[in-house]
Amino acid sequence: MDIEAEKEQILKAQINIKEFTPLFEEYYPKILKYLIGRVSDVEIARDITSATFLKAIENLKKFHYQGIGISAWLYRIATNEIATYFRRKDKHLSLNELMERGNFDPPAIGNPHMEIIQAQ
Repeated sequence: MDIEAEKEQILKAQINIKEFTPLFEEYYPKILKYLIGRVSDVEIARDITSATFLKAIENLKKFHYQGIGISAWLYRIATNEIATYFRRKDKHLSLNELMERGNFDPPAIGNPHMEIIQAQ
């Protein structure tokens, strides 16, 4: 898609989100390939690609064409989504991951509420 056609497609998509489809079809494979190269995991890259395009669709009306194609904007969103993904992942570790790191020693098996009451 040339620059002028892309600009027209963006303007159409800002009015009717269904018009985003050609842009999605053009850039989804490119963004996915970029993310696979960055995270080295196809499933994670697919998740981040989905988040990237969801964010792009949600913010498309804020996009102002300035002579640079929409690809730069999409790559910037994708890069930010990588950071967001890994920040969230670190905050939501599984119980096994916490135990492996030595950061967590689970309480004894039983009713934790009863253990608190008995300790008082």
